[in-house]
Amino acid sequence: MPRTSKQLEQIKLKRKNKILDTSLKLFAIKGYKAVSIDDIAKASGCAHSLIYHYFPSKEEVFRQVMRNIRSIMIELIDSVDYSKKPSECLHELLKKLFDSLKIKKPDMAAIIFLVLNLHLQDEVIPKPINPDVEHRIWHVVLNLVKKGQQSGEFYDGNPEEFTIAIVTMLQGLATKAMNMDKEVFITPDPKIVMNMLLRKEQR
Repeated sequence: MPRTSKQLEQIKLKRKNKILDTSLKLFAIKGYKAVSIDDIAKASGCAHSLIYHYFPSKEEVFRQVMRNIRSIMIELIDSVDYSKKPSECLHELLKKLFDSLKIKKPDMAAIIFLVLNLHLQDEVIPKPINPDVEHRIWHVVLNLVKKGQQSGEFYDGNPEEFTIAIVTMLQGLATKAMNMDKEVFITPDPKIVMNMLLRKEQR
């Protein structure tokens, strides 16, 4: 029995999503410049010509991956209740980020790793690509650290140094999550990270 138009559309969408999911991992692991259409075709199990059927170029594959990433990450960041105390907000944000690293579909570890490392590819990624999510994670953490210091919850010190420590740890966890079975991958309790910031009387 011939397939219906709806079934054919579903097959096309499934293939397109597989290409995008595969490309995401490749861009995260190898970087934009090092990935070729050939790499994407082999990793996704598609014919070279099929990639071009859905996307006119590697650049357009990357743009679609980034559009998907942006909406996913903004939704995650905006799901935090920022009306609470800075320490509670940061704890909630870290928990959401840590928990998301275990999600297989979409591969949140690859998404977070790629987003946090976009600045390393500024000279090679297509323009205009808006990596505002990367900067948003940084600024959200930085602003919460600053507010926590102002309120007396957090230790004094250079807020950017605390932010670097948190973001670098997140990058490391994302790297590990990409290379481990999600069932055995574990993340630290956010309280461990918070204790780096919280004054003893606040714990």
